[in-house]
Amino acid sequence: MIDLKNKKIMFIANGGKEWIGGLYYVKNIIYTMIKKSMITGETSVYILVKGESASIFETFRKYKNVNIIEYKNNKFNDIIIKASIKFTKKIFDVQMITLIKNYKIDYIYPVNSFPLFFLKKQSVYWIPDFQHIHLPEMFSEKEIDFRNKSFRNIAQNHLNLILSSNDAYNDYKTIYPQYLNGVNVINFESFIEDDIENIDNEFIKRTLEKYNVPEEFVFLPNQFWKHKNHITAFKAISYLVNNKKKDITLVCTGNTEDYRNIDYFSKLKKFINEKNISNNIRILGFISRREQLALMIACKVVLQPSLFEGWGTVVEDAKALNKSIIMSNINVHYEQKNDKCTIFERDNYVELGNLIEKYF
Repeated sequence: MIDLKNKKIMFIANGGKEWIGGLYYVKNIIYTMIKKSMITGETSVYILVKGESASIFETFRKYKNVNIIEYKNNKFNDIIIKASIKFTKKIFDVQMITLIKNYKIDYIYPVNSFPLFFLKKQSVYWIPDFQHIHLPEMFSEKEIDFRNKSFRNIAQNHLNLILSSNDAYNDYKTIYPQYLNGVNVINFESFIEDDIENIDNEFIKRTLEKYNVPEEFVFLPNQFWKHKNHITAFKAISYLVNNKKKDITLVCTGNTEDYRNIDYFSKLKKFINEKNISNNIRILGFISRREQLALMIACKVVLQPSLFEGWGTVVEDAKALNKSIIMSNINVHYEQKNDKCTIFERDNYVELGNLIEKYF
C-alpha cells in the first residue's frame, strides 16, 4: 500500500452532470482514506476541482492539511491528458503541471487515461472496472479498443494502481497476470454527513410535494445508462400493476442521456406507455444531491438492478443511511451487501416484483 505519511497528494476531481459519480468517487475515496488513517494530519492534500463543483468538497475545509484549488479552465473534462486512439496527439494540461511543480506533489490521483511518462513517479492510476469485457454489447468497437489499449498501457507502466473491488482485481489479474506489483484494492464508503445535515422532515415533505411523489415508493437513483438495467425494474412494476393489481410507485432520478446508446431512454418511455404504467413510474431526471438523499431517506426500499458496477455508490449511500436495498446478483454486490440487502437474479423481473411487494 502507498505510504502517504509526510507526502503531498493531489486529487483530480473530474466529473459533472454527465458523470456526477466521478466527483463523488473522489469525495468518498478521500473520506475513506482519512477514516482508514491512510491520510493523516501529516499528509498534505490538494483537491483540484472545477469551480462549479467545488461546493461538493466544502466539508474538507475543516482539515488544516486539505486545500481546495478551483480549476480555472472551462475545458476540464480531459484535465490530465487528451490523447487520440492512435496515440498520435497528447496535450497536457498546463495549469495542472504548474501546480504539481509549484506544490512539489508526490502523488496525483486518480489517473485513468494513458500513462503520463513524465509524471510516472507521481501518477497513481485507477481502473474502476472492466465492464467492456463483460458487457461488450454496451460499447462501440472504438471505445472497446480505446479501453483495452488504455488499460494495457496502465498495467504495463504503472508504479501504483488502485482498483475499487476484489471483483475488479480478479478481472485484472486474469487479464494482466504479469503486472500485479503495485496493485491495491481500496473500497470506498459514502460520506453523506454534510449533505444530510439540513435534511429534516419538512425538507423531505417539500421534496415529495415538489416532484409529486407519494409517501410510499421505491427509489432507483441511477443514470439512465443501459447497463443500469432500468428495463428490468420497469418490467417488475408492470408485473405488479398489471398482473398483481398493486398500485406501487417507482421513482427514478439521474441523467436521461446515454452517449453509448442514444435511443435507450426513448425505448424505456415507449415501454412505459405500452404497459400503461406512466402513473407508477416517476422519472425526475437530474436533481440536487440533497433532494436525492431526501428521497432515499423517505423511500420504502432502494433498488439497484445494475448489470455491472465497479463499486456502486448507490449501494454505499443506502448503507450509510441504513436503508433496505434490493440489488442484482452481480459479483460486486456480494462484496458490498450487508444485512439490509436482498439479492435478486438480475433479469428476473417477477422475482424483483415479488421482493418489492414485500415492502408494501
